[in-house]
Amino acid sequence: MEGDVEVPESTLHLGGLALAQAAWAASGSAKGVALDPIAFVRRGAELQLMRFEASSQALAIQGGRAALLKQQSTLDAWAFAREGLMDENAFGLSGVESSEAGKVDVLAIDAWSHEMSEAITLIQAYQPNTSGRFRVLGDALFVAAGQTVDGERAATWREQVYAGVQKHEQVAPLWRRWRRN
Repeated sequence: MEGDVEVPESTLHLGGLALAQAAWAASGSAKGVALDPIAFVRRGAELQLMRFEASSQALAIQGGRAALLKQQSTLDAWAFAREGLMDENAFGLSGVESSEAGKVDVLAIDAWSHEMSEAITLIQAYQPNTSGRFRVLGDALFVAAGQTVDGERAATWREQVYAGVQKHEQVAPLWRRWRRN
């Protein structure tokens, strides 16, 4: 259950860094161009960015997940980011420009560290740069152990994830503007 899931602050920061990198890519992406899934992996003090490409978005996501699981025993932590669509009502949004009616574009990041039994997922809604204005919409949602995390725990995790976003040199100065627009 949600109450049993402990997530190290460093893992939430890594998830925020992956969110920032994905948002950076999405902010400059042309309409209809799928983002390549990415991952940040940490071994000790070493941090590496990995990109996963394939003939389709689904295959790239599948390949990225498989690569991370294969390497997981040698890693201290990882955060895997990809894009997708989600029901706009999950975010309390309506009438947002999206790729599909009733849906909102999202960046989904799975984050894991060796101190955790399973990954958590954070989901951040965004408006693509189709109208010349990229926006981050609402607050990130969290899923842990198959349950939506809310309340004080979600607020604390969100604060830590957004602190991780601020560690991205290019995104840190843009994040507030993206959230306000």
